[in-house]
Parts: sequence; C-alpha cells; structure tokens
Amino acid sequence: MMQCCCRDSHAHPGTGISNAHSLPPVFRPSRPACLLGRAGGVVYTGGAGSGGTVYAASEADGTVLWTQPVENGDNSSPALSDTDAYVSYACGLVYAFDRVTGQQRWFSNGPCEGGGGKTPVYHSGRVYARDFLGNKILDAGTGNLLGTFQAGPAPAPAAGVAAPGVPRAG
Repeated sequence: MMQCCCRDSHAHPGTGISNAHSLPPVFRPSRPACLLGRAGGVVYTGGAGSGGTVYAASEADGTVLWTQPVENGDNSSPALSDTDAYVSYACGLVYAFDRVTGQQRWFSNGPCEGGGGKTPVYHSGRVYARDFLGNKILDAGTGNLLGTFQAGPAPAPAAGVAAPGVPRAG
C-alpha cells in the first residue's frame, strides 16, 4: 500500500497508507487520491455508486473489514476520534460509525439529499460539519446539535486554541 499526499495527490511508496488507486476495486473511493482516514492499521474512506458507502480496510493488505451504506455520499474523508469515524455529506447528512465494528452510532439528518459533501473535523468531543445549507457543531458521542459556526474551509484547531463553538479552557 502507498501513502498519498493531499497537497499534490501523488502517491509516496513505502509509507504505509494506501492511495485510492492501489485499493481493490470495491474499495476505491469515488474521487481519487486523498479521501482517506488512517488509524490503528485501518484505512477509512467513502465511495459512491448507487447511493454511497463508507469502508474500513486493513492497511496491511487491503482486506475490507466493514462497509456501511450512506445516503448519496461521495465527497467526505472520514474524520477519526479514538472510537468513531465521522463523515458528512450534502444537505447536512452526518454519520458516526464505530471504527472497529462499523456499527452506525448516530445519524444527523438534513432537509434534503444529494451528491457531494465536505470532510468533517473532529475536535474535543465535537464534530464540525460544513454544508451549503449551514455548518453544524454536533456532539461526537450523541450527534445532538450543539450549535453552528461560520467557515468556508474546514476549521483546523490547534493545541491550546479553541475551535469554533468550543470555549477556551482556563
């Protein structure tokens, strides 16, 4: 397997993460290169076709460990917490899946459905999901709506810096 560099979408041999093109055909995401999350020897991605699917595969050999259907999902790299994988799609559709079993933990619905989506951000127990209908801050454990935030690009919280909607500690 190979690692891709999201800045230039090129594969870099020998670094351990799969580029979408090196995965088995069933595991190739609908968009090339860097729609991958990686942790603990597992690669997570999404793909589209008839509806959409979230996949988890072994980093070592590409064996698909689990799949889960999603509504029209095709443009979201999974964001990972210690226990869950989060994806967000057009119309505010956001999902949380158990990273080990693939079991859906929660689903945050929206007013419509359609293709597309944007990669969510996980930070401090919250999921930040962006959409043309509005950006959501969700509780990562329950999927409950905690608020909204303004951002074009995904928020990129740094250590010691509060993310949107997260009070700064101390």
